[in-house]
Amino acid sequence: MKEVVQAHLFGGIGVDFECSELDKKHDVLCVSTSPVAKASFYDFLVWFIARTDGVLEFDPSSGRYRIGSEKKAKKAQSLDATCVKTIGVDLYEPHRHVTHVLNPYTEAATPNRKLENQHAIRGVRRDVFAYTPLSARFDERVNLEAARLRPGADRIRIVFHRFPEPAPTTSHLFQLEEGFSTNIYAHGKEYRIVRLNVRGSIADLPDDERDVEAPIAAFDVDMQIDAELKSDPRPSYPPYVTPPYPVFVEGKVLSSSGEEEERTWTVIENEADSMHYHEVHVPLWDKKIIVPFSPNLSSGQFFFPAYKGQRVLLALDFNAASIERCLDWAQNARLPNETQGNQLVLGYGAENGTIVRHWYRDGRPVLHIERKLDDDIETIDVTEGTIRFEVRERSE
Repeated sequence: MKEVVQAHLFGGIGVDFECSELDKKHDVLCVSTSPVAKASFYDFLVWFIARTDGVLEFDPSSGRYRIGSEKKAKKAQSLDATCVKTIGVDLYEPHRHVTHVLNPYTEAATPNRKLENQHAIRGVRRDVFAYTPLSARFDERVNLEAARLRPGADRIRIVFHRFPEPAPTTSHLFQLEEGFSTNIYAHGKEYRIVRLNVRGSIADLPDDERDVEAPIAAFDVDMQIDAELKSDPRPSYPPYVTPPYPVFVEGKVLSSSGEEEERTWTVIENEADSMHYHEVHVPLWDKKIIVPFSPNLSSGQFFFPAYKGQRVLLALDFNAASIERCLDWAQNARLPNETQGNQLVLGYGAENGTIVRHWYRDGRPVLHIERKLDDDIETIDVTEGTIRFEVRERSE
């Protein structure tokens, strides 16, 4: 993901990367944005950070963003009490559920992991699904959900009647000491600004005092900040639109075995997780993508791997892909309507393989089996009252 973010940076924007999730290598990384869903790359990035329980911070003094695993510690400054109009407290609302992380994978060693919560109410639970054959990925999801159950702290809201100096900014740390009553809830505590609202409008002045050509103008300003305790572990995120998934795209299956025109198949073993995959080429982006080597929509009794050159529809998730369905018949094997037939095409190709065809001739079923290797041809035809075997060599 670090490489993805770097590829989308442009002049004037700097990012400091201090999050281990950004360095994880994935077999697939699909950036989904949509003008219809109004999801931009910004939305995608904030969604990713929230998905991984990371932290997004902005430092106005340097003009740089920071993506981290934890909030960055800074030195708190005193807030000018003469600028403050009101201080309110937003009480922390604790999670009232226990979380169960469930793995629907039937061979999972641990299909259910319960995460306790000291604030939970009996009978209230939240189930999270983590479908994976890999125990390490299941454990990662368990750790993520456990972090999301961390208890938070009360927040405060401050409304100003005069613009403070220095001007507060997001991620700014402050404390309420000099000039504030020691009896107020927030006195002496260090807070971090998580939201800053400033609204300005041109001051309502008499007509004789207005000068549209003046280089400066008077404004009426409303200003409010929301702040969290410095020790609050919960991350805060700006509003974002969830990116739309899956993304559908067409590709062609690749195989390293056989000749170029042969319908061979190859299974790839991933060194990272020992899982087996197909490799698919997506011409639209000229990219190779790996997808699980699995029966897909067929029963496990049928072993028919997608073959080289097979057109397939891929469903791309954020960091995974799968074959949604196949899009063509081998060897243009569609039969005419009047035959109402079915056909099974096996082998490398038209000159090296086997065809099993069942169709109707004059409303009566016919079974045809043909095995071919260059000029060597063997056929079996089964019709009403007849079984015919033929072995021949095709003449020039």
